[in-house]
Amino acid sequence: DKTVTLDDNDLIVQALYKEAGKSTNWWRNVGAAIVDNGKIIAIAHNGSVPTEYSSAIDGDPRITENRGMEVDTSIDLHAEARLISEAAKNGTTFAGKTLFATTFPCASCAKLIATSGITACYFVEGYASIDGQAIMKSSGVELIKVDAAPKTHSRQLSKKYRSN
Repeated sequence: DKTVTLDDNDLIVQALYKEAGKSTNWWRNVGAAIVDNGKIIAIAHNGSVPTEYSSAIDGDPRITENRGMEVDTSIDLHAEARLISEAAKNGTTFAGKTLFATTFPCASCAKLIATSGITACYFVEGYASIDGQAIMKSSGVELIKVDAAPKTHSRQLSKKYRSN
């Protein structure tokens, strides 16, 4: 929908990348937060389940797939899905709230966002699959690209997928 520029020291963006740094995913470290009136009320990162060590111990079947393909075969729980599932567990609603994410949501997370009542999705980095765009827009979720280069972000956090 639009692009906004945030200062490199923006506290929300800094918090997203600090959270993303906790991810155990080998390829992509994602942080996501729910923001209400400029305040982070929930934050999460992607990581394997049932434990953060599962991918190192058991491996991840998605490791052999190309970028953006077979996203649902991963043993990781995406940051957005973790946020929404923890909210459900705690009886919290995100209706009318804003989601911030380091990376544009995949189609599966877009479905969760679209049906959760979240009204806007701010994202810093793009994603290989943009299927989520139509899903969120059809539910009235405003999409805002964030132009920022947070100091806590290392490009090594997001390793490249293998190419053919």
